[in-house]
Amino acid sequence: GKMGTRPCPVAIVSGRDRVDVQHLVRLETLYYAGSHGFDIAGPQGVPIQHRVGEHVVTTLDQTEAALHHHLDRIEGVLIERKAFSIAVHVRRVHPHHECEVECQIDAILCREPKLRKKHGKKVFELQPAIDWDKGQAVLWLLRTLGPESPAVTPLYIGDDVTDEDAFQVLADRGIGILVAELPRTTAAQFMLRHPDEVQRFLQQLILHVTSDVM
Repeated sequence: GKMGTRPCPVAIVSGRDRVDVQHLVRLETLYYAGSHGFDIAGPQGVPIQHRVGEHVVTTLDQTEAALHHHLDRIEGVLIERKAFSIAVHVRRVHPHHECEVECQIDAILCREPKLRKKHGKKVFELQPAIDWDKGQAVLWLLRTLGPESPAVTPLYIGDDVTDEDAFQVLADRGIGILVAELPRTTAAQFMLRHPDEVQRFLQQLILHVTSDVM
């Protein structure tokens, strides 16, 4: 028989700035949620856009300057300014100095209630203190795209601590898949070990879906 099609919106949800993610992925048919979901846009020709936290840009500017003032002296610290957040990377910082970096960040945030700190893999993310994260971004995308039917199963694959927010909101209505070499506490229901396994899983999923609509 002739192969049919099913609508299957795909979104990339990332801590990177949305424009950077779009440049890296280079697929115009996807939805992109950058800055941990604070900046969302649809494919070309789809008038979907949602930006959260624009009012704290000045605060982010001031905090970025304070971070450089207190942290530039610590070897290995990388401060990455994004559109709606600041990432302080400690991957290259000596383990003995990681606590000092976090203490300096906490001291700065004590004077700035408009921002909050979240943990990633060897990174501290300073974001607007708004009830918004990757999980809220996924819920917004689901509501906006309209797949509220029980027949639709949202699927979310992620490897970072910040992806747990999305795993949690989908725990009762979708499928969460953690990508990690070693088991860890997670709200995801399933686990793949590395990106190669993700690729094989997606290829098998596509074969299964297309065979269903033959």
